[in-house]
Amino acid sequence: MDILERQIARLRERRETVILTDREVRRLLSFPDCIEQQALAFREFSAGRVLSPPRVRMQLSPDRASSVMPGYVAAVEALGCKVLARCLPNRQRGLPTLLGTLVLLDPATGLPLAFMSATYLTNARTAAAVALAVRVLSPTDAASVGVYGSGPLARLILEALTHVRRVRDVVVYSPTAHNRGRYAEEMSARLGLAVRAAPDASGPAGADLVVAATSSPEPVLDAKLLRRGATVVSVAARLPEVPIEALRGNRLVVDSREAALHEAGEIVSGIAAGQLDETAIAAELGEILLGRAPGRERQDEICIFKSTGLAVQDLVTARAVLAAALTAGAGTRVAIQEGAQ
Repeated sequence: MDILERQIARLRERRETVILTDREVRRLLSFPDCIEQQALAFREFSAGRVLSPPRVRMQLSPDRASSVMPGYVAAVEALGCKVLARCLPNRQRGLPTLLGTLVLLDPATGLPLAFMSATYLTNARTAAAVALAVRVLSPTDAASVGVYGSGPLARLILEALTHVRRVRDVVVYSPTAHNRGRYAEEMSARLGLAVRAAPDASGPAGADLVVAATSSPEPVLDAKLLRRGATVVSVAARLPEVPIEALRGNRLVVDSREAALHEAGEIVSGIAAGQLDETAIAAELGEILLGRAPGRERQDEICIFKSTGLAVQDLVTARAVLAAALTAGAGTRVAIQEGAQ
């Protein structure tokens, strides 16, 4: 029995649950570790060694939605469920528009091992997945980055990319001049990089690495401006950030074929319009990591990664956060469950 197993056994004996705030999760989670956790999640998913039911999504109103994402990763005994709420009016309340809560359960007993905020965790694991996809799909000398979006996720993605590539030049575009200017100023200072705000949407499209993390209901980039050999990543699951013409004839990689065919905005709309079919998807990222499918086949081809987000990503990340919390003595322990009833 290793140290983590002994610590979890102690929680089980005491029937204790570790409660972790968003600030504590942020402190306990590092990008190098999170990137490797994503690699584990994608490998296990594509190998069929996880339980990952489709998410349950509820549209509460035009600007409010909630989703429930359960799953189980046997390799690390990670069982649990994340509940997400997207509430656009939160911008006026000073709250994040995306809020998450995750419960991690003991597979042996069903006791809750941890309740934690999944707001930062969701953004961090998404950013780490982007970095992983870039590590797998992009040329090793890729150095320029084009970013569409200026929110918290777009910030974390740029930070995560610095852990897998030697980023030298960054161009950001967001429709609001103030937001893109602030992003450029803050990320330049934070990462010590030359980050420039583009005056229009064409600015980021010519970079080696093009990342879209927006809330735009329309494609944010022009396929004709993408350079040969570029790597493009889109993380807005249901939104068509990448134009359909960019998907045709280029190498499209997804996190989950099933999820992409039912949830990925540009893939769903492309198939509905008769402009794409299922064969447009070349591989799952996990299949490439397992050696079952090739990644980039030519230096001059354009590789596109479309992320829908998987519960198993959250669960392996949460398990790593819990391990770090138990080692550091972080969090608040509460005996939620009493004896047999």
